[in-house]
Amino acid sequence: MSVAKLLNLQGIRGIAILGVLGFHFFPNYFPNGYLGVDQFFVLSGFLMCMLLTKTEKLSKFEMISNFYIRRFKRILPLYQLIIFVSLIALYLIFPDTTIEININSAKRAIIFISNQLKTLEDDYFEKLNMAIDIFTHTWSLSVEIQFYLIVPFLFLLPFRIISLTIISIISLFYFYILPSDIAFLNVFARIWQFLIGMIAFIIHQNISTEYRSVKNSDECEKQQLLSEDEGNEDGEGKEAGTLKTKSTINYDIMIRMMIIKVILVIFFPNTIIEIISRPSITIMTGIILIFSKGDDILLSNKILAYIGDISYSLYLIHWPISSYCKITGMSNYALLFLFLAVVVSMLIYHSFEKWYTKQSNIFIFILSISLVIVNLGILYHQLFIKNEESVSYNLKLTDDKTFEEAKRMNHEWNLKDKESITFRCNGRPHGWCSYDGLNKNNTLRIFAFGNSWTSNHAKLLYEECGPKVKEILRGAISACEPLYKFPTEFNGCPDFLVEVEKHLEEFKPDYAFHITRTMAIGTNYTEDFENDPIYQSILNQTRRFVKNIKYKLFILNSIPPVNWKEVDNIADNLINNVSKDKIDKNLIINYDEHVFATKRYAQLIKDCGSKCELIDYHGLFYRNDTKTFRYYDNNGYTYMSAGNHFTPLGSEYLRPFWKHFCREKLE
Repeated sequence: MSVAKLLNLQGIRGIAILGVLGFHFFPNYFPNGYLGVDQFFVLSGFLMCMLLTKTEKLSKFEMISNFYIRRFKRILPLYQLIIFVSLIALYLIFPDTTIEININSAKRAIIFISNQLKTLEDDYFEKLNMAIDIFTHTWSLSVEIQFYLIVPFLFLLPFRIISLTIISIISLFYFYILPSDIAFLNVFARIWQFLIGMIAFIIHQNISTEYRSVKNSDECEKQQLLSEDEGNEDGEGKEAGTLKTKSTINYDIMIRMMIIKVILVIFFPNTIIEIISRPSITIMTGIILIFSKGDDILLSNKILAYIGDISYSLYLIHWPISSYCKITGMSNYALLFLFLAVVVSMLIYHSFEKWYTKQSNIFIFILSISLVIVNLGILYHQLFIKNEESVSYNLKLTDDKTFEEAKRMNHEWNLKDKESITFRCNGRPHGWCSYDGLNKNNTLRIFAFGNSWTSNHAKLLYEECGPKVKEILRGAISACEPLYKFPTEFNGCPDFLVEVEKHLEEFKPDYAFHITRTMAIGTNYTEDFENDPIYQSILNQTRRFVKNIKYKLFILNSIPPVNWKEVDNIADNLINNVSKDKIDKNLIINYDEHVFATKRYAQLIKDCGSKCELIDYHGLFYRNDTKTFRYYDNNGYTYMSAGNHFTPLGSEYLRPFWKHFCREKLE
């Protein structure tokens, strides 16, 4: 294959990685950017077939072993290095609340099984929504590696194009019959995309062979005609040459238009239905691989080709950086973080990636194994620490606890933050769950919905309200506010609103609880509620909800969130005699948005009428003497984790409130 043709392949790779970057950093503007991964799969199939073709004259054992050595030599060192760097960053700069989920995720990433679903939280788009898992993106490398295990044997099938086409059709059918979250990650439901790439290479190779034969034949005829018509005027020859040029131009325009279509689909600002976009991108990419020439003005663009060159480094490094951007609430600086990802990728590409690919197989094997051992050491070291002491929701603390002990426990609660939002439901903090063990002789039915705060309150709701009710249905999704369908990078929110309405209509609860940490409801505030689009959206959504609620919708009022960086500093600040009002002020963020949210909620209760009532924590946490919210006790134990969830102590602090509430409000 010519160098120019390989430049085209890098151009396709460049388009693919740009799509992925757009989707991860600016999902509101590039909702179809995830299709770049589909392009990677097609391109991978094309290149794998090319590599196997180059060695098919060797014995089968040599061909297969050569293939695996070359692929793992290319992938493993950088992959394991990025896992190592990500783990170091996890402990140094990421919130403690992200450590546990990433330890579990890294264990799967190291052995390339990140695409194996275990719970709802393993869903790819749910992980993107949460942005907590810095190894989410490794699912595609897992799919690739798993495909590598079977591709040599697919290559050896007889009647190659026919066999691969049949398997592609079966795989595509499998893709569409599986649930979407499983199909998205399943290698067998993705094989058809790799095989499109393989078929594209076989056809491209056949066309190239035929073209070379025709070209050689034409050269002979041309020499003969030149010798016969040496003295003739060349007007007729010019006409024939012109016709050939026009045909070539028309052909090039067709391919170029297809490239433009691919770019338009991937970067289209509105979501395109997956059943249309995925096969379209896959097939068009295959056709482009077959027919594009090495001098294509779009694909051979040097900038695009360079982006393709660094695409592997960029793909591996961009998501941890994007995740940090989102977790720390700095999404407004996404462009800056994207620039950082590109710069870091360039440095890694030129300093490490280009270097190690030139090393011997033995050296790379030792390097890769060393990195794997170091990564496993980090993971198992954390597991050892993690098992020192278990933290219970029933934890009772006495006044003789020291600040040092408070510091240790606050850190431990941050590490185990996920446990604070996990109550029954097979360990699933999000999704839909019906709680069992309630008295079926009771008549009341409770419906609780919202974001992770719903799950954070589930134990209290079950234990304090449960004795009076027959059924409790809980629905939760990360980082959403069901009363407001706000423009968000979290793709699952609109669908969740539809699910809430559907479940309310089917369940028809006596009481419903909207338990949500407010985010967007406090933004873009105006006192003109009649012309406030956010408030009107909240009001309309509430009215749709309450029509299927028999008695009342209880809405948890806003309280300000905490600055995750300050939670671990509470005890240290008390040790250093920092005033509590100063600690309070440093601990709280987005106070104005909280105030605006409370005003909108107050107006909502007025407009909703008797069917809506506020649940207000203001009196529990607001200190009139310092005019601040205080989320810790006198011993320095925090009520709120760095993940903005109530800790075990925080939940116990809320228990008397809920005991009284359930006794007085549920009839």
